[in-house]
Amino acid sequence: MLERGTPGGFLANRFGGSASPRCAVTVDPDHRLVLMSAIAAYTTGSAHVNHLDDTGSIRPGMLADLVVLDRDPFGHPTSDIADTLVEATYVEGVCAYRRP
Repeated sequence: MLERGTPGGFLANRFGGSASPRCAVTVDPDHRLVLMSAIAAYTTGSAHVNHLDDTGSIRPGMLADLVVLDRDPFGHPTSDIADTLVEATYVEGVCAYRRP
């Protein structure tokens, strides 16, 4: 559905267990999303379904909540995504976390 343009979003927040996006969704290998669709579902898709029109993408005028990763997820095999580390998290443009 996402790859056909149907709006949708993923949430990593859940009761019990891990809140990591890596653990939030288990899918049949025949029904995997391409990487860009998965990232869009967590960013612009989640903003859309939550009616947060000023979030979800990095553009002028948007709120600046974002993470800085230690690698480009598109520049490595998808099997390496689980090894990606968050270097920093920014909330409303202010650094809220920096990896030691």
